[in-house]
Amino acid sequence: MNTIRLKTIFIIISLSIFCGNFSAQNIDISFFTNSPLLKSANVSFKMTETHTGKSVAQFRAENITTPASVMKVITTSTALELLSPDFKFITKLEMDNLPSADSILYGNLIIRSSGDPTLGSAYFETDNFLNDWALSVKNAGIKTIKGKIIIDESLFSQTDAVNSRWIWEDIGNYYASGVYGISYKDNTFVLQLKSDSVGSQPQILRTIPKIDSLVFSNYLLSVKGNNDNANIFGLPMDYHRTLYGTIPANRDVFSIKGSIPYPADVLRSEFVKKLEETGILMENNDFLPANANELPILLYKRISPKLIDIVNITNFVSNNHFAEHIFKQLALTKYDVSTSANATAVVKSFWKSKQLPVEQLFMYDGSGLSPKDGISANFLVSLLNYMQNQSRYAQQFKNSLPAAGNDGTVKNVLKKTVLAGKVRMKSGSISNVRCYAGYLDATNGTTYSFAVLINNANGTSSEVTAEIEKLLLKIHEILTKK
Repeated sequence: MNTIRLKTIFIIISLSIFCGNFSAQNIDISFFTNSPLLKSANVSFKMTETHTGKSVAQFRAENITTPASVMKVITTSTALELLSPDFKFITKLEMDNLPSADSILYGNLIIRSSGDPTLGSAYFETDNFLNDWALSVKNAGIKTIKGKIIIDESLFSQTDAVNSRWIWEDIGNYYASGVYGISYKDNTFVLQLKSDSVGSQPQILRTIPKIDSLVFSNYLLSVKGNNDNANIFGLPMDYHRTLYGTIPANRDVFSIKGSIPYPADVLRSEFVKKLEETGILMENNDFLPANANELPILLYKRISPKLIDIVNITNFVSNNHFAEHIFKQLALTKYDVSTSANATAVVKSFWKSKQLPVEQLFMYDGSGLSPKDGISANFLVSLLNYMQNQSRYAQQFKNSLPAAGNDGTVKNVLKKTVLAGKVRMKSGSISNVRCYAGYLDATNGTTYSFAVLINNANGTSSEVTAEIEKLLLKIHEILTKK
């Protein structure tokens, strides 16, 4: 090697050190990886400069780990890219005949679904679409319907309503509500109970909304304390639910939440009531469409909030219901019928086209509820960098992630630290899983992308979170001193 080449190499190395462009090995995070809580855990970590992609620190960055709700980062970013933030779900109310001269519809009302997760949602309470639907029927000159309310939800596969990779202890609970072509009231019912003395069996009072055909096998017990340790078990489209676990004793009303077995039935029932309140009689006869070549006849289009509004809720409060419907909608960008497998194929195809390492992504749902999901920190950071550097929706996506110490599921993380409000990230937590991924806006003016995924640590979730806080704070301290 000649003298000129040696001098050139020396100058390049010197400049790199002087400018602070350190390699991953220059930030020692052994204090984190050697923690007694994490020594036996499956850990995947990576942090890079967002706009350059230069590595700051990493540890087993390509390890596949269970991400829990951090999976929503992938679902929501892909949806923004493929559907756009302004995308809206459209649900149509139609009739298959014209009313007669005496204001009778000899035909059916048809609800044409689009997979909209916001119908009757608690997150959009100002929406009164059932009233709008009933008024549209009345304004069409109809006083009596001698037909049925038919719900077309053929866009979503009925056999895929509950993901086959979800576990039994989740199915039946509100956070694992099914994914149907028609969603209603977040596909969730509230079960109100009355408990007496310790050791007694709580009494079932009612469900909200009222579901007449729902039957419960009750094995709950009343116990001392304030914790809700009740679980509701049951399959989609099965109106039998089993209650196990415990609730606090001596409560006049104590509420737990479960998944509605078949939301279309509840929507149909409440729409009939609304029609009757509006003065329209349903006689529920069978009628085939007349004038089929000219039908159906549109009565009303219910248009959802914008996708970005739905994405914001999905990421801020980690809403599984919204995430799964967004995920299923992605399948319809390529396939005629939505299934989880089709949705996964669309997601992986998109990110492969962007040269991301999709071999490090094992995706079975959109919410991260499945313990079979797997992902690496390397893949997540690559996605985060892409969204900030190449996406037209960079700021909207970043803003959809809650601010640590301030908002949503991370409001108590990094609270009252130098990083409070400076880190936007998505959390993920199921049994033995604690994960975070997002952006750190350092006080040196540089933004960093990071993902830290931890499975099977020897500590509680709060203890593991404390270790992650120490990691981010220490790296930030080092970076801002350079």
